[in-house]
Amino acid sequence: SYHFYRPRIPQQTQLENFKAQCRPGDQDLLPMIDVETKSGMNTEEFCDSLFKFLHLVEKAFKQKPLIYTGANFYDNYLLGKLDSYKLMIAQYTKRIPVLRDGRDFEMWQYTGKGKLNGINGYVDICFFS
Repeated sequence: SYHFYRPRIPQQTQLENFKAQCRPGDQDLLPMIDVETKSGMNTEEFCDSLFKFLHLVEKAFKQKPLIYTGANFYDNYLLGKLDSYKLMIAQYTKRIPVLRDGRDFEMWQYTGKGKLNGINGYVDICFFS
């Protein structure tokens, strides 16, 4: 279950869309929220918006979502703010990401150009820590 977070779209609207696509009662996986943009908001306004949405997701899905974000985005805007959430970090290099706060992560997406037999086109490839 995956949702790309859009900070300027009302949180309840996004939650309803997410629930329609990924019905909370039918999920075996953690809900995953992709956080990649502030959409021009200042950091305080963005974080306030994000945490309101995360609270709604947690209430609807009855578990904390996994947060997918880039290493640089995390270091610049989310550092120290997601301590109670599991992280999936995107960093397309051969070096394992090191977040500025030394935080661990559950997964590292290291390429979006992986190849697998039987699949036409590229796939994301991740390392589970």
